[in-house]
Amino acid sequence: MMKKIIVLAVMAAAVVMNLAAAGKKEQAENVIRIAGAGGPKPYQWVETNGTLVGYDIDVANEIAKRAGYSLQWEQTEFPALFLGLDANKYQVVVNNLSKTPERAAKYLYSDEYYLRNRIVIVVRKDRTDIKTIDDLVGKKVPIGSGGNTHSLYLQAYNKEHPDAQIDLIVSETEVPVQVAGVATGQYDAGVTDLVVVNNVIKETGLEFNIIVLPDEIQEAIAPTRSYFLFSQSSKEIQRKWDAALAEIIADGTLSTISLKYFDYDYSR
Repeated sequence: MMKKIIVLAVMAAAVVMNLAAAGKKEQAENVIRIAGAGGPKPYQWVETNGTLVGYDIDVANEIAKRAGYSLQWEQTEFPALFLGLDANKYQVVVNNLSKTPERAAKYLYSDEYYLRNRIVIVVRKDRTDIKTIDDLVGKKVPIGSGGNTHSLYLQAYNKEHPDAQIDLIVSETEVPVQVAGVATGQYDAGVTDLVVVNNVIKETGLEFNIIVLPDEIQEAIAPTRSYFLFSQSSKEIQRKWDAALAEIIADGTLSTISLKYFDYDYSR
């Protein structure tokens, strides 16, 4: 009798251990390691307590919840996002990332974008003489010293139009400061992202006349759609992620999150 009781106890213990192991395995399979660079705001930033927050983070958390995943967040330097995907340290990264041929050759993209920016010309509220890139000829326009895509496009324009030059002013200041300089008359105009301009308006109360460039000009300057990137070994995660992303686009949740952070709907 005692022997039978011992056998049953051992069997029961084995069942409990197997269930616990299965639970841990299921839990591990449902945890995704995801990373962002922690900037720029309002896409994402790091709170004083070290928590990563922002538009990117809220969107990813909502997608993960609907796809049945738990996210393990990490903030790292921007180049390390891709190194982490290469090493499978992260299954997903998010940081307002555009689609490029080089990235597409190495990583998996979400089927849908989760944000669409606009590239605009920004001028003082009372100016109506500037409506196209050609109208910038002879005007003072700031560019960054780091060679961002907007600056490169304007520099290329000058090379292609040696007799009709934009007066490009190299500035070491941040883009929002350059945009503010347009309102104060330091510059005649700026070429930048609508997200940046709207954020300057929100934080400073400055007013501008904003001209959204035609789609073909925007695409010539820089990709304007942002995607999630996955490691090559994360195809199943990508599949479920895409289904949940399509769902929050369709039911308006993505639009709501965009309005929360930008006071503007960049979801489509």
